[in-house]
Amino acid sequence: MNLVILSHRYAYPPDRGDRLTLFNFLRVVVPRHQVRLLSVCQRPPAPDSVAAVRALGVEARAFPLARATSLWQSGLALAGRGSLQVAYFRSPALLQAVREVDSLGPADCVIAHAVRMVAPARALRARRRIFMAQDCLSLALRRSAGWARWPMSAVLREEATRMARAETEAADWADEVWLVSEADAQHFPTPHRGKLRVVRHGIAADSDPAARWMPDGQTLLFVGRMDVRHNVEAARRLCERVLPRVRRAVPGARARVVGSSPAPAVRRLARLPGVEVAGSVARVQDAYATATVLVAPLTFATGIQNKILEAAAAGLPVVTTPLAAEGVGAALGAHLRVAEDDDALAAAAVAILTDPESARGRAAQARRTVHEQFSWRNMLDALEQPLAGAPAAHAPRAPAGRG
Repeated sequence: MNLVILSHRYAYPPDRGDRLTLFNFLRVVVPRHQVRLLSVCQRPPAPDSVAAVRALGVEARAFPLARATSLWQSGLALAGRGSLQVAYFRSPALLQAVREVDSLGPADCVIAHAVRMVAPARALRARRRIFMAQDCLSLALRRSAGWARWPMSAVLREEATRMARAETEAADWADEVWLVSEADAQHFPTPHRGKLRVVRHGIAADSDPAARWMPDGQTLLFVGRMDVRHNVEAARRLCERVLPRVRRAVPGARARVVGSSPAPAVRRLARLPGVEVAGSVARVQDAYATATVLVAPLTFATGIQNKILEAAAAGLPVVTTPLAAEGVGAALGAHLRVAEDDDALAAAAVAILTDPESARGRAAQARRTVHEQFSWRNMLDALEQPLAGAPAAHAPRAPAGRG
């Protein structure tokens, strides 16, 4: 199959959810299909990133965005009805490359990786069109607005409305909309429910199914890219509110925050008693193996939280919120400790810290569920088994206006 993929990020390094998804999708698809990847990116990809993608056998081109231009485009979008994010990622160079690719003839399949890439994808002829939405971004924006201060809360609510409109239009264009969870599908704004398809992701390639959990009896772990807002707020909640409650029962308890690019608010957490902000580590699997429990007190997020999947795959017990648990589905969520408020989260963590062996059985069931149900192969299967009723071919449509 001849695939053309348009992405709003370069596929490497796989250090955040969307790049992790794209890189692993390429990894499982390229051995069986021909792939051309066109990406926009915030800055030119590093040589090792280019080499990693080329090593997969992908024909890839990247088009760096000029930040000043992108901000100007977002500002212009305010005067219309379009999404500010979609406007930010608009690239004339990408659109020109899309037209050059289209001149070679129709593709078997075009994939728009995220709603930001649907507009240029409209210029491509293809026999099948996939909108790889992953999360319901309009839902994520609405949830984030509920925790933001004014005027940011107002900006996020307005962008949520605009994003819902963009997602609806993207689903109109696509034959299939891929989402990572039933919860995201439930909230996705489209009347075309038959186009929605839940395609579960996998876990990091270096996850070791034979790894042993060796709890230290004191460490509450949090993992994530630490300049992402929902991770920043979750880390603050863990260290400022949950950990002090835990330490009343287990004085030696500590919180360890692991992840790249810690924001200033995260770095300041290291001043609190019992808190370590580790930043990037050579192998996050070692952190999973030696902690006693992953505590992920997320207050707003959508989609699958990779930190939960990877911790469960390593046999590490997980304490999290209902909102985060909904993304991994009922089969895995049943084996997690789920609590809403700070007291309940702390109580769940204390129970595991004081008797980790009692949590081992539940953690082992979670581990089996992850290895059975969450695989990057799911994406290959979805690609090779189209939804019934897709048209045989499509003519290109003009890219959306500036809105």
